[in-house]
Amino acid sequence: MSNKKPGTNRSGVLTEIFAFFTSVKTAITLLFLLAAGSILGTVIPQTLAPETALGMTFKARLALILEIHNIYRSWWFILLLILLALSLIACLIKRMPPIIAEWNGTGRRKQFSLKRTPTAAAKRSPALLEDVGTGLMGGAPIALGAPADGLVWVKHRVGLLGFPLLHVGIIIILLGGLLGAVYGYKGRIQITEGTTESRLTLQNGKQATLPFEIAVDKFTLQRYASGEPKEYRSDVRLLEEGKQVASGDIRVNHPLTYRRLSLYQADYKVIGVKDVTLKYTDPSGLEQDLVLEPRKRAALANGAELQLQSFDPGVTTRGAGVDVKLTEPGGASRTLSLHKGEKAVPLDVGALRYVDYNSLHTTGLQINYDPGALFVWIGSVLLIAGFSFILFLNYAWLAVRSEKGPNGDSFTITGASRKFRTDFRKSVENAFSSATK
Repeated sequence: MSNKKPGTNRSGVLTEIFAFFTSVKTAITLLFLLAAGSILGTVIPQTLAPETALGMTFKARLALILEIHNIYRSWWFILLLILLALSLIACLIKRMPPIIAEWNGTGRRKQFSLKRTPTAAAKRSPALLEDVGTGLMGGAPIALGAPADGLVWVKHRVGLLGFPLLHVGIIIILLGGLLGAVYGYKGRIQITEGTTESRLTLQNGKQATLPFEIAVDKFTLQRYASGEPKEYRSDVRLLEEGKQVASGDIRVNHPLTYRRLSLYQADYKVIGVKDVTLKYTDPSGLEQDLVLEPRKRAALANGAELQLQSFDPGVTTRGAGVDVKLTEPGGASRTLSLHKGEKAVPLDVGALRYVDYNSLHTTGLQINYDPGALFVWIGSVLLIAGFSFILFLNYAWLAVRSEKGPNGDSFTITGASRKFRTDFRKSVENAFSSATK
């Protein structure tokens, strides 16, 4: 017959589970696995679509099951985050009762205890011990009264909050990371200048619809003298049910955020031309700028007409240029090729020379939705506060209690310090020894 009491096994299992989560080895292992996963997520492209698993080898399918293509949202990475959060919570539960007791003064653990016999000077001036402790600790004792009642000094008690703030901050950051991994998403959207769009393509290849429309009013591209892009900017308006709810310009590293959705400038493409400027010289020798727009005709002298046929953005060594259709007064037509830097082409109705063009762009925006961003900010503030308390505040306490014994009066000095323990004890010994000589 078993002598085990009911619930003993359950209690033992819970104790072992709690010991597992409070173990330093557990925390270090989880941190190592998370670091390894983060390295994989940095090295391996995170854009593989699930459909590519068809026809894959066993290793490729295994990689897909482990979601190597989407590590930060994979089931095992999220599980590691949850386990680390549970480990931190367990450590916090384990450490909080002693911290609370020490804060209240009921559980102070002394690091040294010194017994001294009061000198004649100390006997004549009972307040001498209080003066020594006050000078040493930089403040008055928290328990005032006769020396026989005991005096207690506490320095930087708020430093006890460093450990809880540190752990709570990390837990909140992990919570924010979990929310972002489960409910957040990233996608891309291509919008042609002058149009409106709300559909985006997610990283997994699926389509989604934003809760608002993005209208790109203007795309601006600035180049260096060498021709390399210097800055590109999208001037956008956000619309809900046709009404503008936000507006601004989006540049690289300068996103526009609305309803926890951040819009980043990612890339751009030249997909056409808005208009082309030509220099036209009529038969009388008068020069004027002639602006050609797609699908529109421009009138020349004597009833001739000019129409834009094709556009070359300048990827060749000849530079940018256009092909235009010239319809002569008699109805005959021919195609002219004009390029930047070339001389004017003579015509029966004057001469034409290429000047410049205004390109039509499609802007690529990256859309990030992270519902846990606020939690990450809050956790970061608590984390910094916890580190600051631990690094810059040294919690210490000192107590002096007078005692009467068979061999005469004496007083006992006890205390503790979180940091510089040896130095603190020496300073206490020296201070009280010098004052009671």
